[in-house]
Amino acid sequence: MHREIIKDLYLNHGMPLKEVVAYMTERLNFHATARTYKTKLNQWGCNKYIKSRDMASLVEKAKSQASNGLKVSDFEFAIDGKTVPGFKVARFARRQGRCLTQGDSGPPSRTSSVAAN
Repeated sequence: MHREIIKDLYLNHGMPLKEVVAYMTERLNFHATARTYKTKLNQWGCNKYIKSRDMASLVEKAKSQASNGLKVSDFEFAIDGKTVPGFKVARFARRQGRCLTQGDSGPPSRTSSVAAN
């Protein structure tokens, strides 16, 4: 009964688990522990984050796109029913020290300038 509401709040609205628990308790008078929510979300296959091994497989797919001369950050990839923007795949590859293509850095990176004394 509450499954769809919980999944919607957690995944689609991006609510942290604490907020989902509070929402369900206050508005719907549904009481369960955070541990119960975690267990049920795992059973339902609801994960906000993409595992490293899944991102690694997306990097391999991105490499094949890049070998065709296409810019990876212009693509979207799908894994486990989730859409992953190409720039996130490219960022993961850079963090892992893997090269996709020359100059495919995705969106502008945030850099901080440090003044030398």
